[in-house]
Amino acid sequence: TSEFTFQITRSTTEAADGFTFVIQNAAPTALGPSGGGLGYGQLSTEDLPGIPLSLAIKFDISWNAGEGDNSTGLYTNGAPPTLPFIDLTGTGIDLRSQHAFVASITYDGATLSVQIRDTQTGAVAGQTYSNINLP
Repeated sequence: TSEFTFQITRSTTEAADGFTFVIQNAAPTALGPSGGGLGYGQLSTEDLPGIPLSLAIKFDISWNAGEGDNSTGLYTNGAPPTLPFIDLTGTGIDLRSQHAFVASITYDGATLSVQIRDTQTGAVAGQTYSNINLP
């Protein structure tokens, strides 16, 4: 189980695309492409390669490949963190709201569960992924 608090804020300049929570066994300093790659997955041949031997949960606020600008999802082995995705619109969770959120990620050896809670409104969204193998 891992739990962390995050807040995506905007400044006077353009905000980033979001970020990923990554579990990986590639290298202690492994890093994927920035921008739409969210520090994890390769979007184009011009990008750094994605992180191999990995699993990532995205927290995405930018529309790159049809996934909208308020989404999450699970990706493995450096795959582009775009499609498929979970649209958070309508759940009460808006990653662009500048609210603080608590993310809880739990893995039991086969199932990975992700819960996002808005600390200001109390809204909660969750997703469960089955048949996940993290050797």
